[in-house]
Amino acid sequence: MLEKIRMLIESRSEKMGFQNVLDDIGAPADGGDLAQYGPLLDSLDAASANALRGLYRQNRSFKFSFEHVMGVKVRFGGANLFDLRSVLGGLNALPDDFVPFDRTPDDNMVVVAARSGELTLFYNDSGTDDFAPMQVDLAQYLRLLDECRGLLNWQVASMHRAQAISSEARDAFLEDLRSVFPDADHRLF
Repeated sequence: MLEKIRMLIESRSEKMGFQNVLDDIGAPADGGDLAQYGPLLDSLDAASANALRGLYRQNRSFKFSFEHVMGVKVRFGGANLFDLRSVLGGLNALPDDFVPFDRTPDDNMVVVAARSGELTLFYNDSGTDDFAPMQVDLAQYLRLLDECRGLLNWQVASMHRAQAISSEARDAFLEDLRSVFPDADHRLF
């Protein structure tokens, strides 16, 4: 899980245009941490529960950021996946409320809510404070995050087909994705 991001962090290659690659990756969650939230995880849909267990078994928190410079154009990316206790503890205490899951490099946020056992993701635009439902489940979210290595605006680009998101924003993201990560599968967005 998140293997492409891990490779980017390990390489930190300035010759490929990457600068200021920073990370703060937490240790794996211990069995006690996950056991504490076992009833909550068991109450969620299987795909979400498995994605959360898989994520936190690797790291109890996961933060990284980068800058990519090519000519005069600077692109940014990263993620701040909230720690296990914040997410699972929040879902446990406030299952129908929005619980922060990922903060984007531009201070927007992806939040989760557990409604009727289904974990739903919402994109929160900090400028408008709107919460738009995302059309991906948690496992897909983590897959897309890894594929584009958190390149800025990927969440908005992935919402393009389902909502009235500017095609210009999506096209700009795809252009950046092809330029920075030519090996990424742009068809996923």
